[in-house]
Amino acid sequence: MEKISRPSITEVAAASNVSVATVSRVMNNKPGVTKDVEVRVRDAMEKLGYQRLRRPKRSLKALLNDPPRMQAPVGCMMPPNPWGNSIWPLVIGASAQRLQDHGYPVSLHVPPDREGTPYNPPDIHNGHSGWIVADRRPEQLDALKRIVARGYPAVRVGYFPLDAGVPQVVGDYVLGTMKLMEYLIARGHTRIAYLRAGTPEAEGAWRQSNDVEKAAAYQVSLHDAGLPYDPSIVSTVRFNLETIEVAARKLMAVKPQPTALLIDNDWTTHMLQIVCNNKNLDFLRRYEIAHFIETPQHPSHYGHACTQVGMHQIGQLAADVLLRRFNGNPYPNDTVLKVVPQFFTAEQVSQKPLGL
Repeated sequence: MEKISRPSITEVAAASNVSVATVSRVMNNKPGVTKDVEVRVRDAMEKLGYQRLRRPKRSLKALLNDPPRMQAPVGCMMPPNPWGNSIWPLVIGASAQRLQDHGYPVSLHVPPDREGTPYNPPDIHNGHSGWIVADRRPEQLDALKRIVARGYPAVRVGYFPLDAGVPQVVGDYVLGTMKLMEYLIARGHTRIAYLRAGTPEAEGAWRQSNDVEKAAAYQVSLHDAGLPYDPSIVSTVRFNLETIEVAARKLMAVKPQPTALLIDNDWTTHMLQIVCNNKNLDFLRRYEIAHFIETPQHPSHYGHACTQVGMHQIGQLAADVLLRRFNGNPYPNDTVLKVVPQFFTAEQVSQKPLGL
């Protein structure tokens, strides 16, 4: 993993043409600093991406073992609908529970549901111990950078560009895809179709990094098994019934027919079932299916092999990373931390209650 080089307080002092002591007074909101100097210092912190690691007197071990005591709240930024769906409440809920267990109340922030609208979280300048940001839209990335520039420890959930300068917690989508492909190949399938969620490059720029990782792992798995990559059985679909119906009909017309289907998003599986029911399509019964699960309440998970990315585990890990940073004891090389997905065969899924 790439390790981000974080600027020091000495570099901030040099960039703002003041002493280290003056920078310290600004960060701690102490008197004796003119407004002009304060502006110069904070501008330098923001340009350099300086992130202050607060070091309370108690060690991490003491924080985890001592009885909880109330701290300043942690701000949790969660996407609004339709971006939010049911994934982010699972993530933020798990983060909130872990933080509250250690004495940190949680302040929830939900930006307006308008893309391109700048968002300034309330009390961004004071009143918080740190932040967990689970929104990947560009304007929320700007808000995250402002939070970091003010010296607050922060952790992001989901894929952001790495220039935000804070730890990032995601699922291991490469490993999850390869587990699904290995399962299908081991069962004798040599022609495996692929439904990929997202938007084709020709239609726009909305592409999640995890979609790119899954697509790459699909091709690598085929190559490792000595199987050819056939673009005619690969379709990129949006999260709507129309594009999914088009992709389904396209696959049904391909010759020779695939015998298995990899679906990289459980919303796509759910919508496929709706399309098949509404249009009376004999589609899903044609293939053995393996897919990803992130929102396990869907009934579509029954009968299909899957890898489940634990959203609650991602939320807990994000909180743990933040707790360590509060104590100046971050995980080594914590640029990107990945949660390993669980794999379930179709038989194992059929024996589990709804929700896995």
